[in-house]
Amino acid sequence: MNLFGMLELSGSALGAERQRAEVVASNMANAQTTRTPAGGPYRRQLVIFQSQRIPRFSLALAGLQRENSSAVRVAAVVSDQRPPVLRFEPGTDGGADLTARWTVRDATGARPQAARESHVTEPASGGDTAAAVAAMSRALGMLSSEIAAGVRDRDPPSGSR
Repeated sequence: MNLFGMLELSGSALGAERQRAEVVASNMANAQTTRTPAGGPYRRQLVIFQSQRIPRFSLALAGLQRENSSAVRVAAVVSDQRPPVLRFEPGTDGGADLTARWTVRDATGARPQAARESHVTEPASGGDTAAAVAAMSRALGMLSSEIAAGVRDRDPPSGSR
């Protein structure tokens, strides 16, 4: 690859990274958005890069297009399809309120085996920050137990396979 080819590749990669930086900035700005115009919580956006073969500029000017050079482009910007945490915040009493949708899928990841929405409210044992953090930790533990129970309900014991 000559100097012009390297410059074309570097320039296309910088342009693609600029687009990704804009998407990341949008994700950060909307991280706390719980209600979008579509009705659900904001879903972070993911950038898909793709290599692209393009005619080398210097040869295209000369009318010769025997050689191609590589470039990077943004193929798509897609929404993250993982189930969102709908709400996880301190309650009015300093406790924790957690609402989450979760899915248990088969081993291939293709078919959902169970899909649920969990609501966990855990009171705080005091009015300070440490008590609120402890309540949030207990709420996460309760959610983890619900998800583990969903996995156990769908997964046969290892001896029966």
